[in-house]
Amino acid sequence: MKITEDGNLTLAMYETMNGGKKAKATVWQTSDDGENWEQLYEEYFEPNNLNGETVEILMYFAGDGLIITKHDYIGDSLEVASEEAYYIDEFNKDSEVKYTVEEARKTMKEFFPQLKRWK
Repeated sequence: MKITEDGNLTLAMYETMNGGKKAKATVWQTSDDGENWEQLYEEYFEPNNLNGETVEILMYFAGDGLIITKHDYIGDSLEVASEEAYYIDEFNKDSEVKYTVEEARKTMKEFFPQLKRWK
């Protein structure tokens, strides 16, 4: 969740589907206290190996964009088969602060190891 300088509320949400074989990321924004919502972004993710892996995504607001990390797990275990990161800023085109892909990756590499989940 993020509140912009002009008071708009922005929410990033995800859901897993098909027993962990698919995940959907969406970003929504409201400028009228939740009366009306505008969908700003939607993308589906699948594991690299559909036969033996499940997928989970995590979403974080960073600067004026959104970082999505995709984790493929082997079966139902917590063993990570692969990790990928995406930086999405297309829904904040008019922002004064912009991250390049390299800056977003650097920020993620510094920030993510500090999260409780990753320790």
